[in-house]
Amino acid sequence: MNITLRKASALQNSINETLKGLEVTFTVTVDEFQTPETVIADARAEANKAFVRKSALLDVLYTVRKDVAAANAGASITNLLAEVAQLEKRIQLQGLLAGATAQLESTVLEGRLNRLRESTSEARLYRSSNGVETGVFTADEIAGAKTALAELKKRKQALQDQLLELNVGTTVSLSEKSVIVLQQEGLL
Repeated sequence: MNITLRKASALQNSINETLKGLEVTFTVTVDEFQTPETVIADARAEANKAFVRKSALLDVLYTVRKDVAAANAGASITNLLAEVAQLEKRIQLQGLLAGATAQLESTVLEGRLNRLRESTSEARLYRSSNGVETGVFTADEIAGAKTALAELKKRKQALQDQLLELNVGTTVSLSEKSVIVLQQEGLL
């Protein structure tokens, strides 16, 4: 049976959820009115059953995981995922520059500095700062950063679209044994 990478991912999540719900109990409490051998034998049978189920699901899970990894590498999905991750970090960095405060125009900056120089020492006591704060990048540089940010976002979206197509178009094959185990668990 063939399934897409997208379905394989959902299947892996379902298997993990099922595994979390399966408990293997290695102890039992016997009260004074029960036959110890019967209670212990029943508990052992339940523990063995749960252990076998859990073991079979783990085998299927990691077989699917290996097959998905091989398919990802074969379809260059692993490389695309790395590119998307790099773009996310670049978008984050570029966003800082795009959101920066612009540098004051030189005439405004000079005017404020002159006013500061000319103020009396008493007036300086009431100011919170002895300087004029300005951005280090010009408005044009920030506008360029915003344009670059938009381009990075477009590139990321294009790669994500490509990944979606590959996840829907690339398949992995489930063995007959895996299909049986998954059907018994109600996961297929």
